[in-house]
Amino acid sequence: MIYIKILGDSYSPVIDELRKLIPVYPENYPVDSDDTVSAYLIDYSIQGNRGLALPSDGLPVILLNTNMTDSIQGCLATIPSKCSILHFYDNYTIWQVLDIPMVTRTERQSNFVKQNEDTSCSFLGDSKKSCERPMRPLCDEELAVLIETNIDIAERTALSMEVEDSRKNYLDDLPIDLPEKQYNFQYVRLEVSKKLDEVDQTVYNAQLIELALIASFNPLCKYLRVRLIGAGFNPGYLYYDDNYDRGFFQSKITTYIEPHDSRIVTYDTSPKTVSGVTTYTTGSSFNVGVDISKNPTFKTSYTISNSETISIQDFDMFNKSMGIKSEWETGITIMRDNIWNMFSQAAFRRAKVKPLPELAKHNAQPHCEAVYRAEGMFPDKVNMSMGWQVMYHHLWVSGSAVAFPMHYSYQAIECKIWESDPWILDFNLVSA
Repeated sequence: MIYIKILGDSYSPVIDELRKLIPVYPENYPVDSDDTVSAYLIDYSIQGNRGLALPSDGLPVILLNTNMTDSIQGCLATIPSKCSILHFYDNYTIWQVLDIPMVTRTERQSNFVKQNEDTSCSFLGDSKKSCERPMRPLCDEELAVLIETNIDIAERTALSMEVEDSRKNYLDDLPIDLPEKQYNFQYVRLEVSKKLDEVDQTVYNAQLIELALIASFNPLCKYLRVRLIGAGFNPGYLYYDDNYDRGFFQSKITTYIEPHDSRIVTYDTSPKTVSGVTTYTTGSSFNVGVDISKNPTFKTSYTISNSETISIQDFDMFNKSMGIKSEWETGITIMRDNIWNMFSQAAFRRAKVKPLPELAKHNAQPHCEAVYRAEGMFPDKVNMSMGWQVMYHHLWVSGSAVAFPMHYSYQAIECKIWESDPWILDFNLVSA
């Protein structure tokens, strides 16, 4: 028998739903010698469970109610979540968040357009309305299904392969030549799929985030490198896509990273602002020292560096970072100044919606990176916010160019994942 072992106490209704799918027993429950643990479960809503050490046998750990004010022992980051799973691998861990707080904002606007005898167009006025609503939280039954799926061996293998594929471009900068205590890697996968309002179109957003904490002896400091390296943003199969009606396509993607500690300074952000190009380069470089009196087999200094060239077409990327907040915005070039630029005009003929760039219809992967630095030994925990925002547009034309004014219309849906409860990063996990 394969079962889930509960560490400590828990009275969560999620466990009752999980028992309908797979056996779940407390740690003191008598089991047969041939029974096998497939995963552990810890409920952090119970105060007494918060000091429990994570098992060291590499099995997944299901984390319930991690909306805490303290970090989880042995974890680089603690992420506020009703339910997530920590997967352990050889030299890194993957934190898979199963529930993500998301808000959608819908806006509608129409512009009445009349074509004049000289073929110029007159805008006769517009109307706009908008509304905002939070995404429905996952119920206990849905969370149980996600847990059962994500502790499956095949799913864990697929997740590991996704991380390994994303790491391939950065193999030159993995700090495996440093003493083990000087670095800690963790990957966080934030994933959500949502059916857009009013249409049968499901969008898929999944961001793979690498958190690398690296300690240096000379210079004496600690570096935190955060980069978005995989998965991506996909609008799914567009519900409308012809000359007069297109959508919902992704028109703008914004990502951000922000530590909440004035002692953390920004060392570098990448890529810089790029506009009107087909490729951009992302990467950073910094020096890390080793105390060879304690580690005589190592060199005194190592350079941690990487670079990757990313293809981009008909999209711009703007580095909007300021202070210790790192933020990037990528969007369709033609819509940058005016959304109505997406409509093509022809003399005395009905206007059309211009063809869409490929990144607007298919998977887009913003590759962004921020490096932060804390001076000295810096053993503290730091609150940190991370999130993204995606704008989807539906554009269409109605009416005639001759007999009646044309209607240029759009509907915009904005999906936001802004972390209102900061993550907690434990800088004490590395030392030089």
